[in-house]
Order: sequence, then C-alpha cells, then structure tokens
Amino acid sequence: MRTLLFALAAWLLAAQSAAAQVDTSGVDQFWRTADRIAAGETLTGSDWDVFFTHPGYRFTQEAAQRRPVIEFCMRAVFTPGVDVAAALQNRSNRERRAELYADTCAHMSAAREQRAEIAVFLNSGAIEAASAAGLEEAARWLPADAMQRGAPPRIYVLLFEPQGFGRPGELVVDALYAMQKPAGQNAQFIGHEFHHAYRETYQRLAWADGAQSLIEQLDRFVHEGSASMVDKAAYYRSGTIPFGESETFLDDIRGTPQRLAQIDAVLAALSPTSESYSAAADTVDELSPGGGHLNGVFMAMTIEEGLGRETLIRSLSGPVAFFDAYQRAAQARRQFVFSDAAMANLRRAAGVQLR
Repeated sequence: MRTLLFALAAWLLAAQSAAAQVDTSGVDQFWRTADRIAAGETLTGSDWDVFFTHPGYRFTQEAAQRRPVIEFCMRAVFTPGVDVAAALQNRSNRERRAELYADTCAHMSAAREQRAEIAVFLNSGAIEAASAAGLEEAARWLPADAMQRGAPPRIYVLLFEPQGFGRPGELVVDALYAMQKPAGQNAQFIGHEFHHAYRETYQRLAWADGAQSLIEQLDRFVHEGSASMVDKAAYYRSGTIPFGESETFLDDIRGTPQRLAQIDAVLAALSPTSESYSAAADTVDELSPGGGHLNGVFMAMTIEEGLGRETLIRSLSGPVAFFDAYQRAAQARRQFVFSDAAMANLRRAAGVQLR
C-alpha cells in the first residue's frame, strides 16, 4: 500500500511539473493601472517603470519594444474625455508603427467594453486547457527530447494586443485575443508560442562580419515557419483562413515562390560587405508578409511533404539547415529552388567556410 502511495505521489508530482503554470496577475495589474488613469491620475515615468517590472509586460518590451505603444494606448483609451482617433492622429512621429498603435488602441478599447467577460473567461479554466493542448501540439513539431528540457514555460496572460510571444522559460498571451479565438485555434495559438520557446533552445546562429541582420531575417523563416506548422499549415492545406488572419492569407502563401525568387536574386547578388548584407536584410523584410510566417510555413510544408516531419525537425538550428532541407524537398517536388549562387552566399553570410 505504501509503495502504491509513493508511486501515486510521484505521478502527481510529474504531472504537475509537466503542466505549464498560468499567471494572470498581469491582467489584474492592467486594470488597476487603467482604473487609476480613468480616475484622472497622471502616471509618471516611475509609475510606468513599476508597471513594466511585471515579468509579462517586461517581456513585451524586451521582445518587441511594446512599452511606448502600451503606455500611449492605455492613456488614450482610459483618460476621460480623450478622443482616441484624434490622439492617434496627433501622435508625434505618427507614421512609425502607425498600424500597431491603431490596432493596440482598438484592442484596448474592446477590452474595456468586455472587462466582465474577460474575467469570466479567465476563471473558466479555458486558458489552462488550451495550454495543455497547445503543449501537445507543439511537441509534435519539436525534437523528441524537447519536453525533457526542464519545466514548461510559464504563461503570462496580459492585455496588450491580439498577439503572443514565446521564448525559453516564458510565454505571453493576450487575454482578450485568447477569449475571442475558437477553443481549438486557441490551443494552436498557444502551441505556436510554446514552439518558439522550445525551438530557441535548439537555435544555433552564426554570421560573417556585418551579416547579423540578414541571418536573423532569414532565421525568421525557420522560427515562424516551423511554429506555424502548429497553427497555420492545416488551414492552408484545407483552403480555410484561421481566426485573426488576413483575408489574403491563402493567396499570400500561394505567392511565396514568387517572393522566394526575388529573395534568391538578392542573395545571389550579395557581396561580403556590411552595406550589402544590410540592404539585403531590408529587402528580405519587405518580401516577408506576416513577418516571415508565410514564407516560412510554405518552406516548412515543402520540407515536411517532401522529406518528412523528422527532416523538418532536424532543420530547426538555423537558416542554412532549413534552406538546405527546403532545397532537397523542392527539387524532389519540382518546386522553386534557390540558385547555387544564392545558397553559396547564404553559407558565406552564415560564416560557413566555402571550399
């Protein structure tokens, strides 16, 4: 009997350690701060410094420089008598990240109107259920030992924008966005971020002098494309559009070979100088709708369909391995392939010694 109890206790401890911990304190902090603004209080820089000590909100700044956007939109949305549209129009340097500011302010306005519903959602257990399912979804597209690399990342649930981010040890997801998504797609959304968190532990990037920005741009195809096997590939293959994606989602993925051909021309023309690498990085960015998700998932689907899931998983270290796997799969499937010159210059930019 004692042996059975010890075994049961060990099983419960393992189950608890395998479950991602969900932290919703960021939502509470958001509302406390919003209520202070709504009461007419003018927050100081020190007040905002304290706000961004919360690990979830700190992550949004470290990963994507969101502090200025969050501060601006919270003030615009919750300050009594402020016209949000006018505030956006009058924002200094308003052309920079204009769409992000507008979308974030609209999202916070919607959150304000659905505050009670968000509270019910967070108390329903839906995030915990989606997290458990999302972890399983991510594991299907990661090396077999991924889940043995410590406890799952902690999930910080916030209110900031319809978005999520993931890195080793932690995820952030937006409460309203998660509430709006259908349950199955919510699990895939969180699974996408879990994939990011684990994939970074396998990432091995190197670059020649001056080539860091280009290699990091090309690695977005690996990072976002492989994670998008969790939440985008099945929809493309079935001809449907997942929640939150643009109406051009399907056409944008279908157009990937044309964009890859343009990227090929840029890579083929590279010279080993900082100026050439920087200009190429800018062009790759311009040719990457969805920040690398769509080009990347097209390449990832090609690898999986042509060479199998295990080959895709083995290519997660960086762009050289990923592009090499894509080349082999695309040749077998008679799809667009990169030129020899482009591949040679990619290797050179990644610091690979050429014979």
